[in-house]
Amino acid sequence: MNKVMRILHIVNDLSNIGGIQKWIMNYFEYIDRNKIVFDFAYHNSCEPLNQSFIDKIYNLGGNIIELPKISVCSLQENTKIFREVLHRGEKYKIVHCHMANAAFLYLKVAKEENVPVRILHSHQNKAADQFSHVVRNIPLIKMGLKYSNLRFACSSLAGDWLFKNQKYQVIPNAIDLQKFNYSEIRRKNIRQKMNCENKFVIGSVG
Repeated sequence: MNKVMRILHIVNDLSNIGGIQKWIMNYFEYIDRNKIVFDFAYHNSCEPLNQSFIDKIYNLGGNIIELPKISVCSLQENTKIFREVLHRGEKYKIVHCHMANAAFLYLKVAKEENVPVRILHSHQNKAADQFSHVVRNIPLIKMGLKYSNLRFACSSLAGDWLFKNQKYQVIPNAIDLQKFNYSEIRRKNIRQKMNCENKFVIGSVG
């Protein structure tokens, strides 16, 4: 029997669940988990973890690894802890970093520890929203690019922004369409719940 391959996903947080975490989970729920399982490494934000999301990871067979929040003072500690993570029993062959501004640390350590596949995944088309974060992120992002040997993007816009002339692959933000199929029963229940039966309703998704 073949051993299950574990892929280590590096995300910023498991407290406030955003698009990146949901993207990973949308794949995790439907892959063949007899062959591949996802583990999550996240930064401690001092906020309570999203328990329903944590439970779902464990129920699907994943592991969760806590890392210190990155700062100038914690770089040495982050490096030490992450190196220890890569030396544990799992022996990851794939490290998938979803944080362009953290690749300079995690993908660098992964390369030094001979992890054969080091993925950098672009989920956005700019360095940050706040100007101070842009100034911080741009040099970090440039430093981290050289440590990846496989590049993913959620769109060509995100890929062109981060990888410029380097080759990358667009990985669609896949969802389970059946969850969004029209249902007369759901329609009736929601209208009852919202007290809008027999009324003209305009919905907005934003």
